[in-house]
Amino acid sequence: MAATTVSTPIYPLYMSAFGLSPLQITVVFAAYGVGVMGGLLVTGRLSDHIGRKPPLAAALAVALVAMVFFIAARGLGLLLVGRFLIGLTAGVYTGTATAWLVDLDDDRDRATKVAVAANLGGLALGPAYAGILAQFAPHPLRTTYVVELILLAAGLAVHLRLPETVGRRGLALDFAGIVPPDEVRTVFLPAATAGVAAFGVSGVFGSVGPGMLGEVLGITAPTASGALLATLFLTSVGGQFLTRRVPPPVALPAGCVALAAGLGLLALSLALETVVAVFAAGVVAGVAQGVIVGAGLGLLTGRAPADRRSQVASTYFLVLYIGLVIPVIAFGLVERSIGLVDAGYLFSAVVGAAALASGLAVRRTAAVGSSV
Repeated sequence: MAATTVSTPIYPLYMSAFGLSPLQITVVFAAYGVGVMGGLLVTGRLSDHIGRKPPLAAALAVALVAMVFFIAARGLGLLLVGRFLIGLTAGVYTGTATAWLVDLDDDRDRATKVAVAANLGGLALGPAYAGILAQFAPHPLRTTYVVELILLAAGLAVHLRLPETVGRRGLALDFAGIVPPDEVRTVFLPAATAGVAAFGVSGVFGSVGPGMLGEVLGITAPTASGALLATLFLTSVGGQFLTRRVPPPVALPAGCVALAAGLGLLALSLALETVVAVFAAGVVAGVAQGVIVGAGLGLLTGRAPADRRSQVASTYFLVLYIGLVIPVIAFGLVERSIGLVDAGYLFSAVVGAAALASGLAVRRTAAVGSSV
């Protein structure tokens, strides 16, 4: 998962070296989301039929190829291919590795929390070390990906020693299987709606955050943009652990309120041009994302039948990544018309309102469910 976020601190360098526009950078970022959706759509139930290990090994191999494309990139084309391929691998891992961890642990709640922590922790690790390499190592557009290639190779070696938990039942790529089973259908929509808002915020932080620091605050150091995104994902890990003793119907609405508050801080940081408010926004939004995703995933995998866990987790994240792609590209288009600051104000208002509406929907659904 770290491989999916290492590009963030390098985006301003790509703009300078390759002559890319802010809109093209958002498209590069969104190519990752499209790849994730492809991986989730194709492999949602695949590991329930052929085992957990084969698709995960294939994903690691594709990730290694993606790193080669990044190393060879000299313009927009190979960057788009690399981002799409690394998105495919994340799509495979997001659902399948979560289901694998649940298989390996009798405590389903603990396994789910570990899965989300590993996911978000990896996302935080990527920009943290990539920012350091981009600022201090030679050849920053290549070195980061060389290091990540070595880490992925080590991950593949570890993967080969882990146990399989699902017997092979034959190949089945039934796209109808992306429809949530009856056991989770009533709670799926409100959980996914809240998650869409959370992923939209992290997507804009990941794609526009470095430009925001540079254009609004005059901070161009890659370590700063890497630290901003790492802060968001690290606090997301903390946020999802906060849900351990809080019922999901309570945690999800609370996370939506916190997300709206984080967007308010983001708008304030643009108005006051202060780095403290930007990082405060990242902290609050990160905690909110962790609460929303952790509670939503725990609710769904807890109710899903054992042979549908991978499919349910993949479908959940598929919907979330649809929400990630659309706001990121929309932000880039709006920014081109009205500028980064005004686009930030508009984004904060619209997504903040959507988060609050989602929280209210979750609360109402839970109230109806408890009364039945």
